[in-house]
Parts: sequence; C-alpha cells; structure tokens
Amino acid sequence: MGESVSHILGLKKQPSSALEMALVIQKGLPALSLTHVCNRYELEEARLAEMVGLSIGIVRRMRQAPQRRLSPAVSDRLYRVVDLFLLASDVLENEHTARDWMLSPQPGLGNRVPCDLIGTEASAREVEDLLLRVDHGVLA
Repeated sequence: MGESVSHILGLKKQPSSALEMALVIQKGLPALSLTHVCNRYELEEARLAEMVGLSIGIVRRMRQAPQRRLSPAVSDRLYRVVDLFLLASDVLENEHTARDWMLSPQPGLGNRVPCDLIGTEASAREVEDLLLRVDHGVLA
C-alpha cells in the first residue's frame, strides 16, 4: 500500500486504527498539517483554503501558528483531501498524475474539477466513485 493519511498530515504519533484517527480529528489536527498538505501536493494556499472551507487569511494565520489546532470540521475536511489524493495516486499509479487529475476538469464529474468538489461529503463521494469506476475500467 502507500503512505498513510496520518503520515502525510505530519502526525508525530501514528494512529493505530481508524477509531484512533477519528479521535485525533475530533481533537483537531495540528495547524502544521496544512503546511504538510500544501507542500506535499504543491497546492496554493488559496486552493487548500477553499477545499477545507476556510478563508485564505485564516489559513495563512494558522500556518504561521503551527502549534494551534484546527477545528474538528476543518480537520475532517483536510483528512478527506489527503484521503482522496491518496486514492487518486493509487488508482492512477503516480502521485504527479493524480495531482494533475485532481486539479483538472473531469468529464465524469460534468467537467468539474475534483478539488473543487471535495469540500462536502456528498460531492467528495462523487469524486471517490469516479476514481473507483476508473480503477475498475468503467469510465461512463
């Protein structure tokens, strides 16, 4: 398998289960996780801010105060961002190809950009469903 979501988020202590990860999210991920995700996927702050439902100003302030914690809702969205990037990397077999796919209009999503859709659970599931269809060779 590849790297874990928790590793990409920069967590010092890796959760041993999904339930433990859920508890970490409920407490709030460290603000430093925003920097890890921006750097890992070469995302602009504004793009990541939009994906997790924050203003660019708040993201910049949080990145400058890495000891602070994100809210549980923002932590959950950031986890979802990384989870979908990892799924795309797995399906497309290359992280750079996955990044390009996530940032480009996709016909299977009505020519919408996957990264623009992962701010809500319902639209993130559409991105996930499309990736799973691609993985199984069902592009329609």
